[in-house]
Amino acid sequence: MKVKALKSFSGAISMYAGEVRDIQTQAILDDLIEAGYIEPVAQRRGAKNEGKRDNAE
Repeated sequence: MKVKALKSFSGAISMYAGEVRDIQTQAILDDLIEAGYIEPVAQRRGAKNEGKRDNAE
């Protein structure tokens, strides 16, 4: 899950305020969200193909 740090913290995972990172370990995610250190980041749909051009002529 992609998350954003609301404040700086260190431990099993360290992040600075405003940093965005992908964290896969559910137990760590649960603890950090409950403590108010991180929040989930909404991912834009279709961002994978952003910037690609259609080569049809």
